[in-house]
Amino acid sequence: MSKTITIQNNILEHLKEKLDIPGLNFFKIFLPKEKAIVKEGAEENNYPFLLIRPSKELKNGVFKKRKFEIIVGIKQENDDKAQEELFNLAERIIEILEKNSLVPGKFTIDPTTIVGDFNAELCGEDFWGYIISFESDIPTPTSRILEERGF
Repeated sequence: MSKTITIQNNILEHLKEKLDIPGLNFFKIFLPKEKAIVKEGAEENNYPFLLIRPSKELKNGVFKKRKFEIIVGIKQENDDKAQEELFNLAERIIEILEKNSLVPGKFTIDPTTIVGDFNAELCGEDFWGYIISFESDIPTPTSRILEERGF
């Protein structure tokens, strides 16, 4: 398995553990086809959702950094409530990424690269979207120094 996919899976699993939100759906790379197409008359609820996808790979000397995006989506008919829910969820995700930026053996995130952006282009009539982007390094190995510092 590629390191990019490994990092993506590790970040997604970490967010699943840390975000205890009933009904929050987690996806990788794209929404599954069966979730994207809703038969007429059927009520399919994929909201709220969190989708993580790799954006690009950057090479800086010998080190590779991978850019990821987390797309957060909420469907809500009440605009004020949707906006509040969306921003609260986005803030919680950013807070988790900042506090848990180093998980030995799984991933490292550069906290200075975390950028949250309300994306009006993702929004529809009653759908609200937010994108969180960040750089992540290859998984870090465990070491005595990290263990001594509590990681």
